[in-house]
Amino acid sequence: MATTKLTDLKVKKAAIPASGRTEYYDAALLGFGLRVSERGTKSWILFYRTNGRNRRLTLGRYPAIGLADARELARDALHSAAKGLDPGAEKVDARSNRPQLLHDVINEFIESYAKIHNRSWRETQRVFEREVLPRWTGRPIRSLTRSDIHDLLDGIMARGRPYMANRVLAAVRKLLNWAEERDYCDNAGITRIKAPGREVTRDRVLTDEELARIWRSAEQIGYPFGRIVQILILTGQRREEVAQMK
Repeated sequence: MATTKLTDLKVKKAAIPASGRTEYYDAALLGFGLRVSERGTKSWILFYRTNGRNRRLTLGRYPAIGLADARELARDALHSAAKGLDPGAEKVDARSNRPQLLHDVINEFIESYAKIHNRSWRETQRVFEREVLPRWTGRPIRSLTRSDIHDLLDGIMARGRPYMANRVLAAVRKLLNWAEERDYCDNAGITRIKAPGREVTRDRVLTDEELARIWRSAEQIGYPFGRIVQILILTGQRREEVAQMK
């Protein structure tokens, strides 16, 4: 954790981490800081204590909120906490119309992000529907903990599916990063969980004889799936790319 007196210039030039996120805490105001994600998003954060509990509050994004205004918001929140109030709970009340349950957030993530930015969004959706929602349906997204994710991944590993466990972690990590940037949740540390499965590069390729047998079988199957397999053999493209060709 880096601690320094934040200035407008330091905030503007704050380095973007290669992965995860970096937090810079202000030496001039205890608990107040700047969080920088690997996607370059900069958010103001505040750690505070109220009613005997340590809490964390996201104050807003930079540059929409400048340093001076963010400090003022942090001071107001600290004053509320000193009076026994919880500024984080007040903010949750203000968000009551936003999606709270995990399945609603996943649906919004797929529609507004995955379908636009990820050509293999159907695979991501399938991962959520088969591996995540059966375990967590009905759960508020803010209730998820590191233990929940470890339990989910351990169950998949116990089935002998290390590659799927890695895919699930990647999908959940992307979802939580997206949700946190929109202030749907505050899952500090959850997205730093390491991939549970050890992946080995596969170098097995089909022989000419095997390819010929597959080609003949695809010819018998015909349109559309047989043709998809034949195009895959000829081009080496990704399955989803060929399947979605016009």
